Amino acid sequence: MIEDTIEFAIVDDEIMVVRVKGRGCNLNSVNLEKFVQDIRQQYPNIHIIFDLEKCSYVDSTFMGTMLMLNRGLKNSNSSSLMVLNVQNQVYQTLHKTGLHHILDIRNNKDFPLLEKADFKKMENSAPISRIEQIVNTLEAHVTLMNLGSENELRFQSVVKYLEDSLEREKKRISENTPPSSKS
Repeated sequence: MIEDTIEFAIVDDEIMVVRVKGRGCNLNSVNLEKFVQDIRQQYPNIHIIFDLEKCSYVDSTFMGTMLMLNRGLKNSNSSSLMVLNVQNQVYQTLHKTGLHHILDIRNNKDFPLLEKADFKKMENSAPISRIEQIVNTLEAHVTLMNLGSENELRFQSVVKYLEDSLEREKKRISENTPPSSKS
């Protein structure tokens, strides 16, 4: 079994390749989003390529994070996001949520850029608070819900749960009580 890792490479100060190995999931979405934001401060016009050849699974939080990154890049008018080498199971998940209509998905294992990329493991940023994790997960799911009525039905209970969890966590912090295993 492949360890869940995200690697990256900056090529010619213009392109960042993000290689996802194992699962793209809620456990690595917040760090990925922060990492991309940091990179974009250094390289504001950078194009991002997700290489999912070794990614066996993506959850809804990861898909929502990819969608949020895609929108942020498109809004800058000088950057773009491309997804390469998507395994069939992952493609089916992207298709089910409609992301195949929005993301630039290509299967091209002989992409010359990948050959000259010097990949490094993406290190986790500072520890992530429960609130930060909940907010990221909530934003990702709201973004997916806004794609259409099927996704709205699919994710409305998740969004409601996350909104409730966020309120519980804020209350817990204000009362200075330890986290509950329920939220």
